[in-house]
Amino acid sequence: MIITGVILAIVAFAASVLTFFSGFGLGTLLLAFMLIYFPAEIAIALTAVVHLFNNIFKWWLTKSHIDIQTVFKFGLPGIVGAMAGVYVLSFITHIPVLYHYNIHGQAHVISWTKIIVGTVMVIFVIWDWIPSFKKVEFSSSYQVAGGLITGFFGGLSGHQGALRSAFLVKGKLDKSTFIATGVAIACLIDITRIPLYLSQIKKELLTSHTALLSVCIIAALAGSITGNYWLQKVTFKNIQNIVAIMVMTMAILLITGIL
Repeated sequence: MIITGVILAIVAFAASVLTFFSGFGLGTLLLAFMLIYFPAEIAIALTAVVHLFNNIFKWWLTKSHIDIQTVFKFGLPGIVGAMAGVYVLSFITHIPVLYHYNIHGQAHVISWTKIIVGTVMVIFVIWDWIPSFKKVEFSSSYQVAGGLITGFFGGLSGHQGALRSAFLVKGKLDKSTFIATGVAIACLIDITRIPLYLSQIKKELLTSHTALLSVCIIAALAGSITGNYWLQKVTFKNIQNIVAIMVMTMAILLITGIL
């Protein structure tokens, strides 16, 4: 477990720094590695906790720029959507395994949880990776629907940033307000989904990893500070391609039951 903690702490730090370079969010990058060590539903819950604390830190830095009206209009439906997403995750987790197989004596299973979470990972990696998808924008009149949809995928797998940005970008917010408001909405969704994860899975599965979570949270915060103060906030295409391929590989391994 110590080795796992060290590896995931390094990943949390690197993922937090890479968000400034790759265009991918902390949750997307960290979840890909959490899935190596934990079942999908546990990996999603653990990643959510790290994601929340990282967002609370960002909220503290940007709180003076938050657009409260947008937070309520988008965030409250997001809470409802997150509840629905967690319910669906819990439901598919209890569906019987689809297929068992062995590779060199190592047992592997293909389940609906792995297929759905892996597929969502692929979709959102493509969204963040392909320029034409990143340019997708929705009218500000769809903010309530956007909140519901964003919250749903946030609850289901933790992927919410790309959709949230697509719906908020037409909201006539300046850059600082756009970022701050997005962080506040992300906090609302995280605060909603984490207790629900705890109610749907055995609490000891999370509480037994308190030390691991603490180390990952500190590492992620350190990564945010490093990225913010020492690195230029630009996207390097080569790094973006490497990260996208890595996450896509993890998703495919998950779907096929290897993870």
